Amino acid sequence: MRILNKHLDLNKIGLSFFILVYCGMYYSMFHHLITLSYIVLFACFLNIVLKTNKLVYLDFLFIGGFFVVYSFLSAFWAYDYDVTINQVIILSKSFLMSFFLINCLRSKELLEWAFKILMFSSLVFGILYICQIDLSMIGAYRLTEYADNNDDLPNLNLVSIPVAFAFIYFLFRYLKDKKKIYIIVSIICVIIVFLLGSRKSIISSVLGIMFLLFKVNSAKKIKIILFYFFIILLIPFFIPADYLDFVLDRLMQLANINQNVLLDESDLVRKQLFSNGIDYFIQRPLTGYGFYNFSKLFQLDYGAAIYSHNNFIETLVGGGIIGFLLYYLLYYKIISNLYIRKHLFNEYYIFLSFTIIMLFNQIGIVLLLDRYTWIFIALIFCYSKTHKQGGCVV
Repeated sequence: MRILNKHLDLNKIGLSFFILVYCGMYYSMFHHLITLSYIVLFACFLNIVLKTNKLVYLDFLFIGGFFVVYSFLSAFWAYDYDVTINQVIILSKSFLMSFFLINCLRSKELLEWAFKILMFSSLVFGILYICQIDLSMIGAYRLTEYADNNDDLPNLNLVSIPVAFAFIYFLFRYLKDKKKIYIIVSIICVIIVFLLGSRKSIISSVLGIMFLLFKVNSAKKIKIILFYFFIILLIPFFIPADYLDFVLDRLMQLANINQNVLLDESDLVRKQLFSNGIDYFIQRPLTGYGFYNFSKLFQLDYGAAIYSHNNFIETLVGGGIIGFLLYYLLYYKIISNLYIRKHLFNEYYIFLSFTIIMLFNQIGIVLLLDRYTWIFIALIFCYSKTHKQGGCVV
């Protein structure tokens, strides 16, 4: 324990740097910082393993490692060998970074601290994205079009969903700790969520509010409702009216509230992708067509290499039932570990809520390779295994 205390501050600085850069500054302009963050993380990992002479969270290593190995082996029966190998390399890096990070976090306190840094990094990620957008053009030129025409910008949903989680988390911290700084950060987060305009992130925010309302007392329920109503009043002052109309129309399309609003081309494509995905899975249900090969199969049928836009379909088509069970075993372990806790208004409850929202989002996006998702799930996985008393690592 003295070894851990001796190196605690240095590790915190190094790991804070890694999380901030890897999850909050992953843009081409920060290429050198990203490379440095890998070196810093590996140095922290090597330092603590040599000092303590052991690895922790081996169940995360085995479950995630088996999925990575199986995904690699699927290249031998894949429809396109090169696609599978290239995507498994990205998968391996995301998985290893998450495993190195959690091995540097040997207590419940450090896990909580790391998650707070991750949430702050999510906000930074969203702000940096917006800084690269000409907001004066946002009404006529959608954020998605900026991303589609700019190779330096990541997928809009992979930016906005983390910001939505940050909004929920900081609102939770405000209700629990009563610190005003958290409510200020929450307001900034939700404004960015609406500014980015991703339906997934807006729905994630609403689901997070519902989870909070379900657990808090009446006084806090009123606070949450008034807070959200206040934010809704603020949004028109920060977001151009025509862009806000566009976002609201997209939400109505998704919910089918207005029967006169037809599904747009994006939604129609997603329905077709889902239908094809079910057909591909039925054709080869046990082992699939090789990791991340959905787009190649779809290209064979329609001439366009479009990925499935559904994590469940992508996993089933690429890895079959075997790959699907291996990957979602991580989520099963998290939910089973968190569910047995007393569901008070605490971190265990909010992390269970996050896991459910993350699974819900996977209906409309593929997150198998996403570095943020692996860090996010790894931290929750490890927190779900900590003893409630003493804060020690299981």
